[in-house]
Amino acid sequence: MFCIGSNNVKYRWYTFVVYKEDITLTELVDIMTSSKLPTMISPCHDKDVITEDDIEKYKKRNMYDENLHILGSPKKAHWHLIVEMPYAKQPKASLNYINDSTGLNLSYCSGVLWFNVLCRYMCHLDESPKKAQYSQTQCVYLNGFNADFTLPTPPKSKRVIRRDLLLFIRSNPYVTFTDVVIAFMDDDEVSEFIEKKAFYVKSLIQDQNFSSFAKQC
Repeated sequence: MFCIGSNNVKYRWYTFVVYKEDITLTELVDIMTSSKLPTMISPCHDKDVITEDDIEKYKKRNMYDENLHILGSPKKAHWHLIVEMPYAKQPKASLNYINDSTGLNLSYCSGVLWFNVLCRYMCHLDESPKKAQYSQTQCVYLNGFNADFTLPTPPKSKRVIRRDLLLFIRSNPYVTFTDVVIAFMDDDEVSEFIEKKAFYVKSLIQDQNFSSFAKQC
């Protein structure tokens, strides 16, 4: 949903789980504060139960504890954490960095693909009504962490992205490739399209500028 396990991709934010049976909230706050890592700690998830999706995940991870495979049984109480790296890192390097900074001895962490989706998941804001809901007021923010609880927007189709680019280019005679990049720098989807389809975008610009020049002759 919001994480990718590949070690070939670098992420700025990572998430992991800490269990209540292993640590108190006060201890966890002290550890994460001392780590200097910007951190968000979720409310304690103490009302979660095992779902069919959970069982499938446990099977894929070769987790054979019988209690993990009983549909509807309670999960261990836990906290979800999000931490921000100093700069984008690969998962293995990030796991080592988090462990070195906190001493938590984690066995895994996952890179965050959609930041606002994960922030909302910390309280199950978009989950089924049957799933336990948690209050945002119980989230803990440390070391300047800035959460984003905005609703996710549907991804743009390539057709919509092409249309937006074409309309911008046609509305701006003699626009440059740099102008286009700057114009869409706050739109991650369009920016990614421009990077992957740079030749295509440059061709549109060249055709538009040629047409504008021809009309003046």
